[in-house]
Amino acid sequence: MNSQLLEVKECDAFYGESHILHSISMEIEEGSGVALLGRNGAGKSTLFKSILGAGPTVTGDIRLRGRSIMHAAVHERALSGLSLVPEDRRIFPHISVEENLRFAQRATRKGETALDIAEVVERFPMLGGLLDRRGYQLSGGQQQMLAVARGLVPRPLLLLLDEPAEGLAPLVVQELSEQIARIRKREHVGLLLAEQNVGFARQCTEFVYIIDSGRIVFRGDWSSFDADAELVNRYLAV
Repeated sequence: MNSQLLEVKECDAFYGESHILHSISMEIEEGSGVALLGRNGAGKSTLFKSILGAGPTVTGDIRLRGRSIMHAAVHERALSGLSLVPEDRRIFPHISVEENLRFAQRATRKGETALDIAEVVERFPMLGGLLDRRGYQLSGGQQQMLAVARGLVPRPLLLLLDEPAEGLAPLVVQELSEQIARIRKREHVGLLLAEQNVGFARQCTEFVYIIDSGRIVFRGDWSSFDADAELVNRYLAV
């Protein structure tokens, strides 16, 4: 039986006086994949930032492998095994792909060895011929592959992907989902995926949470999700 990797317990999040997240609770087991579905503005990115300690004021408790990280700084949470691939990718545009990857090695948690460049290329063959290119020279799909690869370089316990499929061509989305599924299995890394593309999320994860107006309104596996035909119309339709 898998043990708990991440536990979010009754968390509220605020930007100033704006109350964004309301009593959020979530559990992610070691090596499991969880999709966080919701419309734009539902609170997905705020939850990610709350887990990372990067922005909102948060109450409640967040535990990584049973240890509270509520008072840990952002870099301490990263070194503990959390790795975020943000919605806007934030690769460094004026350095090379290889330099972007090497920069991520600095976030490797204690006792682990970061992926080296050869290992990254083995896992993301698309990047093999791009190592000398600068970030701004990459297509959107190539940038997203680099961002995901960079997130995996430190060998995190939990990878947080924020809207990775947004704006990508269908073939690139399919390739990205296959890469994520393959690497998750190989590295036994946990995944929290914020996404609006239900098909993409389904291919990458086993469990589903739906967030709406800052509240969790559904949790379960994909079979439970499919059993409620109204979920998509009620909470996900644009």
